[in-house]
Order: sequence, then structure tokens, then C-alpha cells
Amino acid sequence: MSEDRSIDDVAAADETPVEPATATAIWSADGAACDRCDTVVERRWLADGDRVCTDCKDW
Repeated sequence: MSEDRSIDDVAAADETPVEPATATAIWSADGAACDRCDTVVERRWLADGDRVCTDCKDW
């Protein structure tokens, strides 16, 4: 049987770096302007660092 270990001991043993997730879409209830065409839309998508509307997104 293994001995009891604290959660701090377990966490210290697992120092694997974790990359934060990147959101691919953003939603605004009041709408926000597309970074490329300035159309105000509720949902914008990430495209080359810009937040763009569906029409400006290169699918």
C-alpha cells in the first residue's frame, strides 16, 4: 500500500507546462465591429489575429 501524500506533493511532481487555449470565436450581445469590414455582428471569428465576421473569415 502506498503512503498518503498531500496534494501539494502530487502537484509539485507534475510540472508539465500547459498552453492556454485560444478562443476561435467571440460573441457580443450588443454586437461588435468586424476588424476588417467594420460590419457590426454578434459573433466574430479569429483570423490571422483579427476578429472578423463570417463574410470576412477565410473558411
